[in-house]
Amino acid sequence: MAQAAEASDVDLIFSACSSLGPAIDEARKTVSKRIVKIDDPMAELAVQKGTEIGVLATVPTTLDPTVDLIQEKANQLGKEVHVHKHLCQGAFETLMSGDRAKHDQMVLDGARELASKVDLLVLAQASMARLAPMLSEATGLEVLSSPRLAVEYVKRALDDFPAEKQHAAHA
Repeated sequence: MAQAAEASDVDLIFSACSSLGPAIDEARKTVSKRIVKIDDPMAELAVQKGTEIGVLATVPTTLDPTVDLIQEKANQLGKEVHVHKHLCQGAFETLMSGDRAKHDQMVLDGARELASKVDLLVLAQASMARLAPMLSEATGLEVLSSPRLAVEYVKRALDDFPAEKQHAAHA
């Protein structure tokens, strides 16, 4: 998919799936265009802001890629961090069955469990972003989620392209 996007002469490739992180790392080796993972800006900000970082997930396939990405960003920045991970077991299935309130409570319980051990919380899935304000209020911690941070990052990256390239892209 990355090669097809590059062949279409895109300026930047954006991956919106946290679970695909390891595959995106491999795709980066096959294209010359820049690939941004949805969690890249969030992971970097987490490392800049904290040393004890809590990661919450409701889907097991997003937990380790998010933890690994935070550790990678820490290594790049030369900073030692400790990542505490918590899988809200069954929460995603509960949400898919239609019980949003129970799902939200399960995530809140996970956040409270991590809160005493960490400086800030990171949500491992974009689908959890709507919970950030509630989790922050309940724990007193900053809660980072990827959607807004990623979109703002991509916008800045695209704004940095030369004016003539931007004009051609909008023509």
